[in-house]
Amino acid sequence: MMTRTPSAQAHAEQQTKGFTLTEIAIVLGIIGLILGAIWVAAAGVYNSQRVSHANTAVLQVVQGTRTLLSTSSTVGAAGDITQTIVQAGVIPSDLVNGVAAIGPWPASTLKILTNAATDTSFTFELTKVPQAACIALFSTLGGSSRDQGLSNAGSTTASAPIAVGTAGTALPLATLQIAIITPAIATAACSNATNNLVQLEYTLK
Repeated sequence: MMTRTPSAQAHAEQQTKGFTLTEIAIVLGIIGLILGAIWVAAAGVYNSQRVSHANTAVLQVVQGTRTLLSTSSTVGAAGDITQTIVQAGVIPSDLVNGVAAIGPWPASTLKILTNAATDTSFTFELTKVPQAACIALFSTLGGSSRDQGLSNAGSTTASAPIAVGTAGTALPLATLQIAIITPAIATAACSNATNNLVQLEYTLK
């Protein structure tokens, strides 16, 4: 009968011992770091997609609203005209919930507002916009290649809806077709982690 030497027996026991708690903790920590990196990257891509979607939605709704109201020199209604815009099929279907319009972010809403029936402009309003998205929206939509009918813009922490023209931080677009929203201006306007109200005012023509 063959017997093992003490050193051979110790070596065999070491081979069958398995992972130690320290080794398992290290492996789990590495897995956690990898998953965290993947989560951050995915969140960044997802947020970029939402901003891009919001940009496209603004341009589509602005043009559609203008077309819908093109037979008149004024908006022809005072207040919230979102339902009319929804029923006309102007707002993208994925941003419509029944007769209401929703934004691309959680709990976000979308509205089209006017101050009075005699207005020659209307306001595109988004609520619950994250800071980075707010900056990106203003920088893109109010930049050098912006819609020339953009006459005012701003953001506020006030609860929506509020009257058109009372945004807490109005951006310098009073002189039509001259002033633009620079990244620095956009950053100053979007000063909150979540901007409860973002407004973009457009002329009818």
